[in-house]
Amino acid sequence: MPVLVTGATGYIASELVAQLLDKGYTVVAAARNLEKAAFLSQFPGAQERLRVVRLDLLDGIDSFVSALEGCDAVFHTASPLSGDGEEGILKPALNGTNNVMLACSRTPSVKTVVLTSSVATIEPQPDPPVKDETMWSDPDEQRARDNFYVLSKTLAERAAWDFMAREARQFRLVTVLPTMVFGPSRTPGKDSTGSLGFLRDWFVKGREGCCPWYPDGWPHGHFSMVDVRDVCAQQIACLEQAGATGRYLSLAECGGWTELDKLMNELYPAMPLSAPVPEPVESRFGEPIADPIVTRFDLSRMQSLGVPARSVRQILQESLEFFRARGELP
Repeated sequence: MPVLVTGATGYIASELVAQLLDKGYTVVAAARNLEKAAFLSQFPGAQERLRVVRLDLLDGIDSFVSALEGCDAVFHTASPLSGDGEEGILKPALNGTNNVMLACSRTPSVKTVVLTSSVATIEPQPDPPVKDETMWSDPDEQRARDNFYVLSKTLAERAAWDFMAREARQFRLVTVLPTMVFGPSRTPGKDSTGSLGFLRDWFVKGREGCCPWYPDGWPHGHFSMVDVRDVCAQQIACLEQAGATGRYLSLAECGGWTELDKLMNELYPAMPLSAPVPEPVESRFGEPIADPIVTRFDLSRMQSLGVPARSVRQILQESLEFFRARGELP
């Protein structure tokens, strides 16, 4: 089965490409820079079943249609992480998602679209006791915080579902909502970036040294994480299970900020311990919370996919092993 993966050089997407090849899929890997995509050809099965094409989120619809030719499914992972708010993050994210959806509607062979969204799309304020996939973030609140990355994830996923509601289409849409993604990376280089670089810095500096704005600046009641390998396995399960549709969370819950700090220090004793955090957290974005609660996630839909998920301890331990193997931590 030929499948298209957008943003194929990214942290999640490169792991997805590797897993798809391992399972015998023919993969069309779309990337902005073909030179940076060269490492994908080293994956087992790549010589026989991998084709790399150039595709940018700001390209016109014809480029997306061309990339999709003959594909049965699309994994749309591409989304800008940084840049100038409206032009650098929001516009490419929305343009890419809209073009993927429109191109799929013009490609009769496509039967499934799996979109990598984010847990940032379910950040209702104030926190409910339990969060699930029926909830949505308020884009106006996200914009007011000038957090264009989380805003782009909310608006892009909304755009995809709006397309499904108004257009005749021959495919189903599934969205996967990962939280902070950690675990070994397939991307080349010796310096982790993005969420993985953030975790390395946390081990080096401690929570207060790396991110003093946590937990006040975190939109959930406590921290969560997921292993990149589990995110990708869940996305493939969404393709392979014909009954999978709608939204699926992707995360492993941590017990609390202080508990997480102690676990990370246990695994890496060189990490400075930070001051204990009141549980539940008493303020958010500089404002006191009128009725503080500890929010949890309903993971029943994620678990219905049947993909065994790594524990928080496993995720952190195997991320540490990756940092050490790459020379990023002693």
